[in-house]
Amino acid sequence: MKNFILMTQLMTRIPIPITIDIKNEELGKGNIYFPLIGGLIGLFLAAIYKIFFHLYGDGYLLSVLVVAAYLWISGGLHMDGLSDTFDGLWSNRSREKILEIMRDSRVGVYGVLILILTISILIGGIQKLHGQWQWLILIPMVARYGCVVGNAISEYARPEGMGKYFVKDCGLKELLVASLYTWPLAFWLRGIQGIMVVIFVLAFTYLFTHWVQAKIGGITGDVIGAVIELNQLLVLLLAVLFINLNLEGF
Repeated sequence: MKNFILMTQLMTRIPIPITIDIKNEELGKGNIYFPLIGGLIGLFLAAIYKIFFHLYGDGYLLSVLVVAAYLWISGGLHMDGLSDTFDGLWSNRSREKILEIMRDSRVGVYGVLILILTISILIGGIQKLHGQWQWLILIPMVARYGCVVGNAISEYARPEGMGKYFVKDCGLKELLVASLYTWPLAFWLRGIQGIMVVIFVLAFTYLFTHWVQAKIGGITGDVIGAVIELNQLLVLLLAVLFINLNLEGF
């Protein structure tokens, strides 16, 4: 329970006025709660969506409000990781220089571009959900499950850093526990479509983390954030595809 509270405090703005004292070596166990925390974020977004859907209908305004709600509840934490990651990876520098760029708190051109693209796709995609609010629970949940997958199969790129413990101490046990509830919940929310998006997330996470590790010898805390945000885009794009293909019931 301590780890769940701490992970919720770290990954969201949900107000929990409790001070948690935990050893760094225990942080990796927090991976088992990542999809659950994603589900909590999703419940908040789905509630915002349903409330404003009845007030304003489906469209651009509703979509912007949902994205704003997501940025608020997540604190923009993973967006920051996404921008830092692509500032480094798209620089085409050496491993050491990429890691240095990723550590720099300043946002570069590539970071700004990936943020613009990401927010644009989120706004455009949510407009196409046409009232299917279940996707807004599934998207952040499965994306954070992908984060557990990435942590479990990767090495940490730096000798030290807070992200080290989430990666180093995440293994098969943490991945199995997260899987035991993520897969059934995905099926409950969207049936076979839910299972399909989990499979796509597994494949994408493997390919992306493999590419990153080939460039910098591992992943970092920023890459963990990038995995979450990119997987959210992937699941949203798949959701819109299923809706456009009218695969209801599949």
